[in-house]
Amino acid sequence: MARAFLFVLDSVGIGGAADAAAFGDDGANTVLHVAEECGMGRASVGREHKLNIPNLSRLGIGAACELSSGERPRGLLAAGGGVWGVGLPASPGKDTVTGHWELAGVPLDKDWGYFPKTEPCFPPALIAALVAEADLPGILGDKHASGTAILDELARSISAPASRSATPPPTACCRSRRMSGTSASRASSRCAPSRAASSIR
Repeated sequence: MARAFLFVLDSVGIGGAADAAAFGDDGANTVLHVAEECGMGRASVGREHKLNIPNLSRLGIGAACELSSGERPRGLLAAGGGVWGVGLPASPGKDTVTGHWELAGVPLDKDWGYFPKTEPCFPPALIAALVAEADLPGILGDKHASGTAILDELARSISAPASRSATPPPTACCRSRRMSGTSASRASSRCAPSRAASSIR
C-alpha cells in the first residue's frame, strides 16, 4: 500500500471502552444515541426521520457499533462493503495527545502526570513565570475543565477594554479530549505545563 488516508471523526463514538466507567463514561455511545433520537423524531430541526449516513453505513459503521456495544444503531446496515473493525485502547489515560499518538501507532506504556484537581490548579510559581515571560496581564480559569465549557463560563466574565476588544485576555484552563478505544471523545482532566496558559487571538 503506497499511502493511506486517516480521517478522525471527533466526538463520533461507537461505544465506550472497557475502562469507560473509570472516567465516568459508562454507557457512552454517541452514534447509537444520535440514531435513537433521530428515530424518535427528537432531532428534527432542519431534518426529518432516521439518521441518514449512507456512505458511513455502507462502509460498516453500524456493524462496528454493534460489535463494540452489542447494539446496532437504528437505520444503519448490519454489514457494509468496506473493511471495518473496532479498536480498543492500549494506552492508559483519556487525553487528546495520548489518543492521537496511539492512532498514529505510538501507544504509551504509562499515564501522564496530572495537575491536582483543585482551584487553583496550577502552581503559583509556574503561573508567575508564564505571566512574566509572556508579558501577560494575568490568567483566567486555573482549573480542570472541558475545553468548550470553560470558554462558555469565561466568556461571561471577560470584560475587555474597548482598545483591546479584538484581543480577549489569555485563559489558563485544562482542556483536552481523547479518542479512547471505541469512544471517540471523552472530556479529560489532563493538563501539561506547556498548555497551562494560552492566548486567544
